[in-house]
Amino acid sequence: MTRCSSLVNIEIAPDAIAANGTIILGLDGLRCEGVPTLEEFARIGGMLHQAHQMLNWWVGDWFNAGESYHGEAFAQLLDHTGMDPATVTQYAWVARQVPHDRRVPSLSFSHHREVADLSPQEQGAWLVTAEAEGYSSHRLRRELAKATKAESRLWVLVAATSPEDAEAFRDRCVAEGRAAKVIER
Repeated sequence: MTRCSSLVNIEIAPDAIAANGTIILGLDGLRCEGVPTLEEFARIGGMLHQAHQMLNWWVGDWFNAGESYHGEAFAQLLDHTGMDPATVTQYAWVARQVPHDRRVPSLSFSHHREVADLSPQEQGAWLVTAEAEGYSSHRLRRELAKATKAESRLWVLVAATSPEDAEAFRDRCVAEGRAAKVIER
């Protein structure tokens, strides 16, 4: 049984009458009632993976449709959703650049983001290649950089012992002609 009491609170139980357990997805996370079977966990895992893969598309398409229908009034609504406006606008940009008919469901949103600023023909060709060759989004970025002769940057994360150590390391890198950035966490 699949029951939706609202769009954000979904209860999923197996089709069998002699159910061992129920998996409940709600606003507070995932809970189990009883002992769900491995098959139930596998089904939920697959569903979660699909939802995770599609969430960026859903948000981007939602924003584009809302803005198309309601203009600036909809854009103001974004401030009340709790979503980061910069993230939503990035998703919306990718969704506008790569329309539904060019999207490859087996590839991640990140793959599509990598090709979003290319022409429609180039997008299609690179997405087909990425799927056929099994490219990760990082590999796709490197291949695009090679093909366009753009500089591909690889970053190395280095833990420093102090802020002064971090600054000194950055300065050495810059003196060698390398890009370097200090990030405090």
